[in-house]
Amino acid sequence: MLSVGDVEHRSGARAPDDAGDEFLGRYAGYSDGRGLTGTIARAGEGWLQGAGSWRRTAVRLELHTAVPAIEDEPWCEAVETPYVSRTGSIALYGPDDLKFELDGFGTYRVRVLLRREDEWNRWCLRFWRTSGPVEPPRWLARSASAIVLVPADWRKVLPGRVWWLYQMVRMEAAGTDAPISLERAAVRYVSFPWPRHRELEEGWLEADLWTVPEPLPTGHADLDRKNRHEWREATGRTAKKKNKWRRLSERLGVPLPANLRESFTLLVAAGLLHADAEGYRVAATPPTAGDILGLSPKKRAKYAKRRHHVGHLSLAGDVHALAAWSPGHAITGTAAEFAERLLISIEDFHSVLPHVREEEFTTMRTGPDDPITLTARSRRKDREDRRYRRGDDADEHDPFDDEDAELLQALDAQQAWHEWPADDATLPPIPDWAEHEDSDPEGGWEDRLAEAKEFFERQDSEEQWKTPRREYPEAGAEEFGSADPPKAGLFRCDGRVIVWRGGEPQTLGRTVRRDLTPKGSFLRDGPDIALETPYGIVLAAFDKNDFEDWWQARLVQQDGTVCGLGGGIRTLQRSCDGRNMAISTQDDEVRLVDLADGSTQTMPGLENDRRPEAIGIFAGQVYVNRSSATKRPYPQTWRWRPGQAPEQLDVLLQWVDPVTGTALAARKDGRLLIAADGTTRRLPIDPSARLAPGGRLLYTMRRDPHALTFFDVHDLGRNPRIVRLPPDCDPRYFGGPDMVWEDTRHLLIPSTDLSGAPRPSYRLDVQTGRLERLPVYGRQDDIPLFVQPVF
Repeated sequence: MLSVGDVEHRSGARAPDDAGDEFLGRYAGYSDGRGLTGTIARAGEGWLQGAGSWRRTAVRLELHTAVPAIEDEPWCEAVETPYVSRTGSIALYGPDDLKFELDGFGTYRVRVLLRREDEWNRWCLRFWRTSGPVEPPRWLARSASAIVLVPADWRKVLPGRVWWLYQMVRMEAAGTDAPISLERAAVRYVSFPWPRHRELEEGWLEADLWTVPEPLPTGHADLDRKNRHEWREATGRTAKKKNKWRRLSERLGVPLPANLRESFTLLVAAGLLHADAEGYRVAATPPTAGDILGLSPKKRAKYAKRRHHVGHLSLAGDVHALAAWSPGHAITGTAAEFAERLLISIEDFHSVLPHVREEEFTTMRTGPDDPITLTARSRRKDREDRRYRRGDDADEHDPFDDEDAELLQALDAQQAWHEWPADDATLPPIPDWAEHEDSDPEGGWEDRLAEAKEFFERQDSEEQWKTPRREYPEAGAEEFGSADPPKAGLFRCDGRVIVWRGGEPQTLGRTVRRDLTPKGSFLRDGPDIALETPYGIVLAAFDKNDFEDWWQARLVQQDGTVCGLGGGIRTLQRSCDGRNMAISTQDDEVRLVDLADGSTQTMPGLENDRRPEAIGIFAGQVYVNRSSATKRPYPQTWRWRPGQAPEQLDVLLQWVDPVTGTALAARKDGRLLIAADGTTRRLPIDPSARLAPGGRLLYTMRRDPHALTFFDVHDLGRNPRIVRLPPDCDPRYFGGPDMVWEDTRHLLIPSTDLSGAPRPSYRLDVQTGRLERLPVYGRQDDIPLFVQPVF
């Protein structure tokens, strides 16, 4: 979807605040998240939206001093609409938020042009200032009917994933007469911009639909019981789903599909697709669900109404825009005049009127001699309440009348929920020497609730954010207490990197916080990771949202000087000796930086890749997970030695230990460890387990009660060791820093509260289970980040 809107002008000038019009606001015509979209584009006060698709988008913005001439370019869609800018500056919303300056605030007219080319939607928006009465929108070109033929009635009948596979075939078939293969539709499905689609692995089309994998052991009896109960619930839900699929298959006269590949037989039997030797073709006129399935008259009428509703929704948005931009938000004319302005047939205009009346965005009054008056309304009132009172959503997802009530009741009885209390008997007690006066044996939830209330009250105070940041004095021994300090030092949010030399804390260097994270970042200013190297301390903040490029990485050298390593970082991996850094950037590049001489090498062959991520360095080789929207839709692991061509591995890895080269991979039946010599071990344990440096231990973290669980690789995780943590020790709580390994035996466990204030940290000896309490290395809003040492 194309989205353009007002942004603050650099001069700060803007229209008076009382100039707003509720009929032209961004959400005019919306109710409970539903609204009228428009066939090409709609605009209002400070916003413009284009009805795009999931194609790649290119946009050109133009500002003219007069009405631009209508060119003979092959634009397939075109519409002119008013636009009110209250700031005189607009932005094209997207990965870069491109800004564009207009000729001050006021009323403009914009000609929205669209041309479709292969995988591209090419837009051109031409603005020019207007004065005098505002003319309502006018449509100049259409390449297809304004009424969309979408078999929306099948959306309520077909299983969700089968429906979206059909949608992928429709998207691939747009603009071509060639048949679409199942594999091509699957690539589009995986490439769809939804997170759950990116998690799919190769072979998902052949995965069994009706088998729920049994849960893996966690090392905790209470969690195992809870997971087992949730597995039984999932099995019951799958049985319900299988029963509905079975009845649908029987109605369509095909066998019950065992996987999604076989589910295409449902689409062919429904008449939505036509199969041939080369693939699938989309039916030009899909049959109705009621006719194919033999539904009751009541449900036939209901699904026919839904198909009509979806097909006319966009055109109803155009009708609403006509009324909203007219004087008094009302316009009168004949059906022929409206059809001419909308560039549709008179039959299509009469077809959309019942939908306009039903949606209640636009009221309609018919006078003598065929004049029709359309009046805009800003919102539908009470429509959702009346719809539910009419019972329109009753049995919405059940198109069949022969519901097997006994089976469903039996399945519901199996899914009765039972609370599984935490079994403290499975956890060792907290050592007395680890407790202190602030510990809460019940978990501290009352204290955390108070912390949350205090935090949000402080956030609501404007003075909190106007207060300048404090400058802390240089580090002193009395500030850090007598416990052994962190082995490689720490970073404080005032910009100082502190290391210990000769037992005394010293400030190695200082960096500016705004070079690391955006101004006003939530909870914590500073890097996400700090790494020790022979050449200094590397600080980096990861670009988590791909929309900003001010996240920077810095190297604080041994003499205190600071040099940049670039921004837009997604992942950062360090070699065992600390000399090399593998950096994945938001520009879809993987760079290997040599800190000894500052040289950089870029991994070749990533031009068409999507979000490549470095997962480790070992023996001079960089391991990268990469995928492509066209050639490799599923993530695959590649190994790259600088100066040579990358090579693909047979297994998808998650992390590579820089010390031993042991690689970690996830499997549905547990974790898979691959040693540097190629030998493998499969551990049937919790798939969230992480690999500790040295490749000997896997570990997990649990909450309520807090505990760390360690699985020894050599005994295949059969005898997990559990270390109970104090209630106030909660790493990564509300976005706090992660745990840091000082060496292969000792683990630093930081903790913060909801407001961002640091809690006491702990050092854990994983061999003996001994916890050592460390001082609070920081003050309010000054959360320390421990530096990860070189092993």
